Amino acid sequence: YINKVLHNILLLHLWEIKKSIERMCGIAGIIAFNDNGKQQLPSIHKATAMMQKRGPDGEGFFEHEYIALGHKRLSIIDTSNAGLQP
Repeated sequence: YINKVLHNILLLHLWEIKKSIERMCGIAGIIAFNDNGKQQLPSIHKATAMMQKRGPDGEGFFEHEYIALGHKRLSIIDTSNAGLQP
């Protein structure tokens, strides 16, 4: 009986974690370690597009030298423009 109760508690926690993860923004990054790797930096747009469900409410990109970052915004808590990410 105790094992079944513990099993149900674990399943409940896993369900809560899954629901939390589904409601997150997304972030992706690429680091190039040489000039050949720099050719891959524009693929940050494709990587970010693959996270569409992570944030249909906004996106942003940053590229400089050997690094590229992209993010998707999911408006949950602050749905106003004040919650926009830089």
